[in-house]
Amino acid sequence: MNMEQDYLSSLPGVEEVSTYLEKKGWERLDHPNPKIFVFEGGDKIRRDDDGNKITLVFPRSDSFLDAPGKVASVVRLLAILERKDEKDIINQIKYRGYDLFYQRISGNDPINGLPLDLAPRILDSLRKLVDYSASCEEYAQPFFERSRKIGREYTRKCRFGHTFQGSFGITLQMPIPPNPEGDGESDSPPFERRVMERIARGIINTARGARERNVKLLTGDFKRGFNANLYEVMTDMFSDLRDFRIEYDMVWSPEYKPSADLILDRPVEISPSAASPFVESAARKLRETVSSETGVKGRIIQLRAESVGDDEDEDTEYDDDSRWIIISSETERRKKINIRVPLNPDEYRNACDAHRDNKTVSVRGRMEKRGKSWVLMSAGEFRVEE
Repeated sequence: MNMEQDYLSSLPGVEEVSTYLEKKGWERLDHPNPKIFVFEGGDKIRRDDDGNKITLVFPRSDSFLDAPGKVASVVRLLAILERKDEKDIINQIKYRGYDLFYQRISGNDPINGLPLDLAPRILDSLRKLVDYSASCEEYAQPFFERSRKIGREYTRKCRFGHTFQGSFGITLQMPIPPNPEGDGESDSPPFERRVMERIARGIINTARGARERNVKLLTGDFKRGFNANLYEVMTDMFSDLRDFRIEYDMVWSPEYKPSADLILDRPVEISPSAASPFVESAARKLRETVSSETGVKGRIIQLRAESVGDDEDEDTEYDDDSRWIIISSETERRKKINIRVPLNPDEYRNACDAHRDNKTVSVRGRMEKRGKSWVLMSAGEFRVEE
């Protein structure tokens, strides 16, 4: 198969192209010939040099002999109008249900792979990047003792895509639900898009902070970008790749328009050796911002435990959301507050006994305000008072 045939075989089908155009604001026109699609650029689509709306015409079926050539022409024109690479347009059309995240690793000389023991560590770092980003999107805080349940659940939905030649390139496919508005616009993008935007923003902040040698550019946006856990993930990855260069790029699903600050003209380039001191410092500083531990004492007014799956070991690290209690406690000003406390399996069993016997319990951790509620993070030293 020659390069032209390979290119044509990678093209999307005509129905996929039609759906993409409608999502991007092109208007489908009625035409007396039932064998062709006719689309005209909408008001938000760039016009030709004479100010006229652009018209696209291609067959309605992939069975027509000229279908691949016509689709190729549409792709080339869209790449010009959207100022993107043709490959990105193809991926947007074929994978419109996903945001695509690219990481390209290269050295001084072109490489086609990585040492065998290094590749799984890089993939694990990317898994943690998604995991902690989803955890942080559910509840942004400077750092977590462990990733949250939602992070692990979302990570299972993501897919490892194609690698690319000439460097060690990794593609992650991040699922995106359909947009009910159908036009790419939305005042409230879904959780899945917000996770991808958090990753993109964190990488952009990392590159900019390292370039301008300013750690504050990394630490000042943890509510929308990376927190300490995510910078620690990047630290590990940069340590493994200190002799390489990394490029990051994002291809956004047309289901939702990305935030304006995340629309890039070119990939984000990072030198791991140059960026490492800044991500290490950012992680350290974000951990230092967390309030000190405090003790909580009171009676349990509510318990809740979600079932543990058959494949989970109860003696291993537990989910923050799987078992928890609510303690009614009293502040120094004698004000009653209810505090949610996550517990491990043994602590939860003791809490059930304490609740049954109406006994007072005590526990230490970091008080965090979550909306109108209080949560005790990193809970430890749980005791049932005699």
